[in-house]
Amino acid sequence: MRRIFLLSAILALPLLSFAQFNLKPHLGGNYGQLQGNVISSTFRSKPGYQLGLDVSYGYRFYVEAGLEYTYIPTEVTVINGPTFDLSASAIRIPLLVGFRFFDNEDFNIRLWGGASTSYVMNVNGFELITKDDINSPIWGVTAGVGVDYQDFYLEAGYEIGVSRVFDKSVDPNGVKNNVVYVNLGYYIFRYH
Repeated sequence: MRRIFLLSAILALPLLSFAQFNLKPHLGGNYGQLQGNVISSTFRSKPGYQLGLDVSYGYRFYVEAGLEYTYIPTEVTVINGPTFDLSASAIRIPLLVGFRFFDNEDFNIRLWGGASTSYVMNVNGFELITKDDINSPIWGVTAGVGVDYQDFYLEAGYEIGVSRVFDKSVDPNGVKNNVVYVNLGYYIFRYH
């Protein structure tokens, strides 16, 4: 699956000379929730953040690829044990397809969906969970809506984790991470 994802991204690069090109930096907040059956622990989500840069090609229908630094914290309570903060930072690479509803330069509404992969860079788990205990890459399926107003945009999306977060030795049940996120951005270069 990783090969298909990377091949799709590489094949999209030549479109730059043939289609409408947009460059979109953004920053935003996220709220991740570990989902699954972990008998020995409970999880409580905390707000996190992300910042990144997306490149899209096309106007009404478009394809978009991005590169994003993501930080997601969670509070872990081990039953009959300690409570500690678990945080992870990762490089997230989404590959999306989308649709703009209007042919309007000043205002538009967009819907998108696609896949993403996250490569874990750092884990802080109070010495109970290390980077070696986390799978990398972590795959997800994402969808969302965006509103463009002149050169600014606001996006909200939801990502469903499709691969296990923890190594089988730490979590034999296969906990996955679902994330709600909101981004605010500005079109540096925008095709009209």
